[in-house]
Amino acid sequence: MKFLKNFILLGVILLISGCTQAPHPIGGGLYMTTSTGAGFSAEGVTKSVYAEAEKLAKEKNKVVYVESIDVEQGALGRNPPSAKLMFRLVEPNSEEAKSKQRLIPGLQRIQMIGNNNNPPKSEPTLEEKLSKIKKLYEDGTITKEEYDKARIGILSNY
Repeated sequence: MKFLKNFILLGVILLISGCTQAPHPIGGGLYMTTSTGAGFSAEGVTKSVYAEAEKLAKEKNKVVYVESIDVEQGALGRNPPSAKLMFRLVEPNSEEAKSKQRLIPGLQRIQMIGNNNNPPKSEPTLEEKLSKIKKLYEDGTITKEEYDKARIGILSNY
């Protein structure tokens, strides 16, 4: 009986706290990290993915260059809030590091929420994503290992 209570308590804690996945390479120099939470606001999960990206960048003495961020607010009975950050690690003195896409805490959140004049771009289809990485592999831009990791990363999100 005590085991069951502890198991239920652990489940409730995990549900409330959410889950953040450490960044992992998906090929072509790209990394991805995801986070899901509880409630309705995606602010916490957005901060989590940024924090994970910054942590990795600090370990490697690089800076984060954001390729894309997908954020979904939670909806009661349908889905928890979630965030998926795709990024590259670049040298601190590179042009990319100086660009407006460089990760500056809070800036991306403001841009996402405050830019309602432009409708969001539709997410590429599974076929489009797979076709893109296959072309990169066939062109020799990425290795077979990077292709396999990217393919697994894409398929695991569907």
